[in-house]
Amino acid sequence: MWYEWFTTHLLRIGCNKCNADPNVYIQKTKNGTFILLGLYVADSMIVSPNLAYFEQSKAELANEFAMADSGDISYCLGIQVMSCKELKSILLTQDKYNLDILTQFDMNDCKLVSAPKSFLELSSQK
Repeated sequence: MWYEWFTTHLLRIGCNKCNADPNVYIQKTKNGTFILLGLYVADSMIVSPNLAYFEQSKAELANEFAMADSGDISYCLGIQVMSCKELKSILLTQDKYNLDILTQFDMNDCKLVSAPKSFLELSSQK
């Protein structure tokens, strides 16, 4: 029931559901900035490249819903999130998730095996 209530509010304020994931919403402004909002159970994550728009959107949601600001995201759904503000970059990794799975199945000491090349090298040379 809360999900329908939340969705109705987001659609009313101009957010659109993402085609790839019905739990992700996006709201674009006329000047090109945007906000992404992801829902998972009773948690939400808000992302925007524009701090003023981010704060405004967060305040609008807080007026409608009981919210607590947990600060910068560090871990969600098995993905560790690390940001480098100086480089304006974000690193997403599943290292912790992988270690947790290995621990769960008592495989911490398993031997590594080579895997096929995991990236594609592009070159203008033939």
